[in-house]
Amino acid sequence: MKLQLPALLLVSALLAACDQDAAVPQGAAPARPAVAVEELLRTERWDDVVTALEPALGAGELDAKGYLALAQARLAQNELPKAERLLRDGLEATPGQLELSMALARLYQRVNQVDRARAALDGAAEAGAQSAEYQLELGVVLGRQEELAGAQAAFERARALGADGADVDFNLGVIAAANHDHEGAIGHFQAALTASPDSLHIKRELAKSLLAAAPQDPERATQVLAMVDEVVDHSQEDWRAWALGAECEMVLGDPVAAQAYALKALEFSRNEPSIEDLYRRVALEAKALLESEGVLSPTAQKKSGPPIPASMQERMRRAAESAQAGEDGADGR
Repeated sequence: MKLQLPALLLVSALLAACDQDAAVPQGAAPARPAVAVEELLRTERWDDVVTALEPALGAGELDAKGYLALAQARLAQNELPKAERLLRDGLEATPGQLELSMALARLYQRVNQVDRARAALDGAAEAGAQSAEYQLELGVVLGRQEELAGAQAAFERARALGADGADVDFNLGVIAAANHDHEGAIGHFQAALTASPDSLHIKRELAKSLLAAAPQDPERATQVLAMVDEVVDHSQEDWRAWALGAECEMVLGDPVAAQAYALKALEFSRNEPSIEDLYRRVALEAKALLESEGVLSPTAQKKSGPPIPASMQERMRRAAESAQAGEDGADGR
């Protein structure tokens, strides 16, 4: 379950709130029926959405729902600067539109500009005071800014305003885990999973907290590994789950199996630095184990060894080039 509601839902909500029977200025071409744009959004015909709404934008006749729909299309086209400009212009043209502020905050979160996301939400604080979706979004931003108490309070307000219970408990679990309250996190994740039993990312975070609460317990590691395998069976590219599997195998004393999990984590994370560190650690443990069992000789391992990710090879190459350049400079060459 994701906190970020699909932009289509925001557009639909805004369409319902807006007056669709507004008079067309004299001499102006009639606007396309709102339902036509809704259908284009529903069927993800993004180019057609742009074609339908760009003339109104150029003529300065776009309303709040049009700005939101056009920004959604630009986001889908990966035109983030254009989407940002549309949302900012929409807020300038139609001040106080909560949906536009939230869409802008989500865009900034997407590009890791969390401070700007916070500013966008702060600008809509009055309008969002009674909005469960706003409070959820605010909680996420505050959590990313490590304002954990404020984030927790925002999530509790969201619950009081009727937000989805799985969303609230999942995020409260994240806050508890960040505070190293693993038992508290387990309770929230279990509640979220009860409400949304098919949610793989909730199951993964529950598994992570279960292992963190008993990090050296083989029985717990076995339990968590079964959960991890269920997650990756349905979500092959969940690199966080693969990494958790590697940690479980290390607790179970099987670094060779851990290396296989870590390699998958490395592949799907696109060489996330923390996963590179994990892979390096478990590969060294696997090498030592295989050598101790006589499966590999130290000489053979130097020649074959575990696979080295391309990013690590590239950094090794650059380091060697830098070292050589330093030697050349020292020799006056």
